[in-house]
Amino acid sequence: MNILKPTFGLSCLAASVLTAVPFVEPSPSADSWGFRPAEGEVSTITPAPLVWADQKNAEKYEVQIARDKEFSDVVMSHERLVNVWCPSQVLPAGKYYWRVRFIGKDGKTSEWNTIRGFSIAENASKNPMPEWEELRSRVPKGHPRIFVRPEEMAVLRALPASDKASYFKECDKLLANPPPTEEIKPYPPHVKRPSKQWMDMWWGNRLYTMNALDSAATLAFGYLLGGKPEYAVLAKKILLDCAKWDPKGPSSMTYNDEVGMPYLSRFSRTYDYLHDYLTEEERAICREVIRVRGIESATIYPKHFFHPFGSHSNRRWHFLGESGLACLGELPEADQWLQNAMDVYFCVYPVWGDDDGGWHEGVEYWRQYLERFFWWADIMKSAMGVNIKDKPFFSQTGYYAMYIQVPGTKDGGFADLSQNAAKERQGLLLQKLANLSGNGHFQWYADQLRNSFPRESLYIEFITRNRKPIAPVPPDNLPLSRLFRGNGLVVMDTNLRTAANNIQIQLKSCPNGGTASHGYDANNSFVLNVAGQPVLIRSGKRDMHGSPFHRGWMWETKSENNITVNGKGMPLNTLSALGRITAYSEDGTFCYTRGDASSAFQEYVSQYDREILFIRPSLILVVDNLNARSPSIFNYHLHAVNPFQLRSQHDFETENEGGAAQINLLLPDKLLWSQTNRFTPPIREDVKVVHHHLTFDTPKPASTIQFVSLIQPFFSKNRPASFAKPVLTEQNGFYTLRIDLPEGPCEVLLRKNGFLEKATFQGKTFQRQNAELSK
Repeated sequence: MNILKPTFGLSCLAASVLTAVPFVEPSPSADSWGFRPAEGEVSTITPAPLVWADQKNAEKYEVQIARDKEFSDVVMSHERLVNVWCPSQVLPAGKYYWRVRFIGKDGKTSEWNTIRGFSIAENASKNPMPEWEELRSRVPKGHPRIFVRPEEMAVLRALPASDKASYFKECDKLLANPPPTEEIKPYPPHVKRPSKQWMDMWWGNRLYTMNALDSAATLAFGYLLGGKPEYAVLAKKILLDCAKWDPKGPSSMTYNDEVGMPYLSRFSRTYDYLHDYLTEEERAICREVIRVRGIESATIYPKHFFHPFGSHSNRRWHFLGESGLACLGELPEADQWLQNAMDVYFCVYPVWGDDDGGWHEGVEYWRQYLERFFWWADIMKSAMGVNIKDKPFFSQTGYYAMYIQVPGTKDGGFADLSQNAAKERQGLLLQKLANLSGNGHFQWYADQLRNSFPRESLYIEFITRNRKPIAPVPPDNLPLSRLFRGNGLVVMDTNLRTAANNIQIQLKSCPNGGTASHGYDANNSFVLNVAGQPVLIRSGKRDMHGSPFHRGWMWETKSENNITVNGKGMPLNTLSALGRITAYSEDGTFCYTRGDASSAFQEYVSQYDREILFIRPSLILVVDNLNARSPSIFNYHLHAVNPFQLRSQHDFETENEGGAAQINLLLPDKLLWSQTNRFTPPIREDVKVVHHHLTFDTPKPASTIQFVSLIQPFFSKNRPASFAKPVLTEQNGFYTLRIDLPEGPCEVLLRKNGFLEKATFQGKTFQRQNAELSK
């Protein structure tokens, strides 16, 4: 293997002996990405990207990778200006060690940091990051550069007029009805967050800005296609009008980044497409706008490399990358902006997902963020030849939507805005993933939603219009459940083709993200969907992110199908409230999983394990074991769209538009119950939503509790004449549960105050010991 040699020089090495300063390694914290690879980590990508804490006053870093702890066999060494590095050469499978040190602005060299050992897995995906000089050399010297290269533009321009007619028709509409470009106004003093007026202005200003600058980009691209000169005239007018907006005013990142981000990206795109039409004086005006706004946007660095969990930062970085690409060679800051974007992609992204393809912030934010990221993916591929298919995440993540939102499913499961997750837009994203990966399952899913695909920016649609669908493959050969272990989510289904015939239960216990950001749901929560309708739900509807209702209800454990202790739940919206999936198995009849929320709930309990055993298609067992730190009242919460019809704790049900469930809270007996449709605190008055909340309380304090719930889901049109009655016996510290289901008798063995052990049904046997996951 070629060695990437150190560049510090002998004088620095000698000086370090005399003047070494400490390399500060912050105590592990939930808001940091951590030193990566961590000690003992097995990387499924080669080379493994390296990440470390940025050091105060560091001028540059030296990083080394060796085959031995003594670093007598250094295989790679490199100088870096930022606190991440993805080498340009692959590492063969095997064991390695890495370390880093820095030279400060005062010329002093630090000690090496703690040496960490890691491994490259056999058959690891190859994803080396080309050296910056190589990446830079691939970028066209001329314009355009964003989505399309000059030589590709020439091919597009030569297309028959009939291929371009519909595009020009839309440009003509803009000529006839140009978008307004008056600068957006700040919030009046009487308009306060989180009022509806504030919300309308906050989001309305975003839409207004996008309408203006995306129209300009559309017109500018139309001119490049060979359209009327009037297209360029109007595009320039819009661009220069928007250039007059105050960069520190209401369109700034600081004031409203939902305006600042689209402003920066669309302004940069329009500048790129109009570059050769503008005078040098006009280009200078535009570059100064991009420079000032880009500098404000770049304040995410270097923090984002080591603390990458900021939600909006996870799209700001690639919008700034567009600006760097548009102005490369024209602004001194552009090199760093583009290089930083490539470092984020190779070393950090995606922070909310891993090789399983899950997404901590939920299916709606998965869609929103990846939809935008795919713009950057197309830009990287066109401008620099970087293909995202080399990251395992992108070959798996389509299954995240396929399992959560089986076609026809109304609800998106956990996390913010999941109740109105845009399934049609997910179809568009699955189409892109299918084209990228060649996965026929993704193509099949996209085809189910094709008639409702949304529109994208006209120039993006035109550039990508010739990407042909691949052969669809129905999901019939897929398992009926999926574990997204990195995000602590298990999704169990009975039918992956259509929600009308599907029963679905999901369990969340998240080791990566906890209850932070938009994935704030408490660990060990579950939801139940039947016939595509939410039956047991995560209650509430976001009136505005961070509002009193959002914080005081939706972030709270009490709003979920979950358990609180003395009315107290898990810590709110924090990366430190971690859970994990500790067991999982699937055989087509039995699907089993267990979540451990003890760490997230450690202030009140030393144990909180929740087991779910789905005995398809008729019975779901939910078993909870909790040990409180002191005698406590335990509160068992369930939520539904419509009222629970309660005959006793052993017989109650709820129904919603064709999906229903009968529930028996089998253990413990003699619980106290209450039902209400009130939210505490109340939701904003103009947001109309009613949900029903059923709570069972233990009658007296206890230190140890075991809840056993039997859920019999059913389709309303096929309501059973009667529900199977369980028979529970106890012997030698075990419960035996027998129940005659419509498909045949079922028997379950359960340890008292312990885990499920065994189940038999239709000649099949489930053994819990076979489901345990390694740590």
